[in-house]
Amino acid sequence: MIQKIVIAIACFHVVAGDFVFHETLPDTVNECFENAKKEPVNFHRAQRACMLAYYTEVLQPQNLTDEDKRFFAERQNSRFMFTPPKTGFRLRREIRTLSKEERQRFFKVLQTMYKEGTIQKFGRLHGQTRKKVHKGAAFLPWHRVFILDFEEEMRRIDERVFLPYWDYTIDNNITKPSDSVVWSDCFFGNGEGFIKTGPFRNWYGGHSIQMQRDYARGGQCPPRLINKLDINRIMKKCHFTDVTTGSEPFYDNINNIEMLHDGVHDWVGGDMDELPFAAFDPVFYLHHAFIDYIWEKFRNRQRNSCHINPETDWRPKNDLCQIGREDHGAFDTMFGYPHLRNIDGAWNNMTQYFYNYEEQPECPHCSHSEYLYCDTKVDSEFPEGICLTKTKDVCESGESILDNESERGTQWNLDNRPVPFTVERIKGMSGDGRSRDMSFEDSFKVLQSEIGKGTPRNKTGHMSVTAKNALLFHYTVKTSGDKHDDSKYNISLHECTKGCLGLTVIGVACIALLFCTIVGLLFKRF
Repeated sequence: MIQKIVIAIACFHVVAGDFVFHETLPDTVNECFENAKKEPVNFHRAQRACMLAYYTEVLQPQNLTDEDKRFFAERQNSRFMFTPPKTGFRLRREIRTLSKEERQRFFKVLQTMYKEGTIQKFGRLHGQTRKKVHKGAAFLPWHRVFILDFEEEMRRIDERVFLPYWDYTIDNNITKPSDSVVWSDCFFGNGEGFIKTGPFRNWYGGHSIQMQRDYARGGQCPPRLINKLDINRIMKKCHFTDVTTGSEPFYDNINNIEMLHDGVHDWVGGDMDELPFAAFDPVFYLHHAFIDYIWEKFRNRQRNSCHINPETDWRPKNDLCQIGREDHGAFDTMFGYPHLRNIDGAWNNMTQYFYNYEEQPECPHCSHSEYLYCDTKVDSEFPEGICLTKTKDVCESGESILDNESERGTQWNLDNRPVPFTVERIKGMSGDGRSRDMSFEDSFKVLQSEIGKGTPRNKTGHMSVTAKNALLFHYTVKTSGDKHDDSKYNISLHECTKGCLGLTVIGVACIALLFCTIVGLLFKRF
């Protein structure tokens, strides 16, 4: 079997068994080869370096095509958001509360959008948003407009569908969140490796290869999902500045919705934790629908309890975003939607005329979902009980709808997909350590421990660092009532921010000064 791919000029061969890969390379690579011959280097290593540099450039995030630009320009021409939606109002619900018919209709629409190339258009637009959308004030309103635009495209195909949300707080309090039914054929498909099951099986993403996930992985800083205590804590705040990103160290504000959102991307892993490629996976849109749900819940609190108008509440001009980001001002042009300003994403009319949300499933009935159940004992913080997800075994294998064209086998047998070196990964705070590889028994112990003591991220007040050694590996928590939690917590890579590093530097400097003083006294004595 011989397969040929021709790109430009100059040739390159790879032979492995009966597979011959013949690729024509551009002049720049050939010039790199020729230049290497003139230098005192190992030529074969130099060839590989030339190829690596070339493919790294090829695998950079995909730019918008001319067709993409025309597609999104239609929003400006049609005055998107300035007129009521043609398909009418819709109520978004948690994905597990949909009937089988509703769920399959939703997946069918996504498959149509994939084949038409529409999902890829949205994926490429999101892939260009690093500076102007993320790590700043524009994050929540921009994504609100973006997923609404995506939902409108869904309803262009079938007016009966809407964008469901994925409530991962339902998954967080089961022993192993990676066992949730959403990671089955009935919902999202498998969560580890190339996507081989479910309605998105064998889909190609931004890497121009099949999408991959790496959910609930372990390691030094295992990621975590958003939990109910996170949301409860956010609902005690009043101002946009309390829950959004400004110029302060990113991980300092435990109520920052964007920072908490990053943790879910990190937890799903694979394409989802790479900013340029995340929006090619449909799970992205269900994740952001829930982030938008949390923001809308907060906005309702602003209106009803804090007497603040969420349409005009914004961050101060001198505290809009992290260093290296731009155009996060309220009246800056919204990226990708030039007829809108950032603050237009905070219009109340969006949830009045376009969509709103059904509340999260609650006990005792959990929205009568066959995939949820009410547990009144799992967490004493919620004596009325909380809804939890059932696990993968309740899914009937093969339920997801797939036509014959999509039923092809996986075409690659690779351990990892290609990853550009300059890709920005989406990282959240470290979790409690539960991973897909941890045993059920150990995961249960960790869950019980976390529920019993609460995590430091769920406590109010400030962190009082206690140095147990020069690297400050432990800390205690001092609450707003000046009561100390005597438990000791390991500090993670992400939680050890500039404050901890500063204290470490001060501690080392003090030790050095003390050492010099002692040496000076000894020399003076003798």
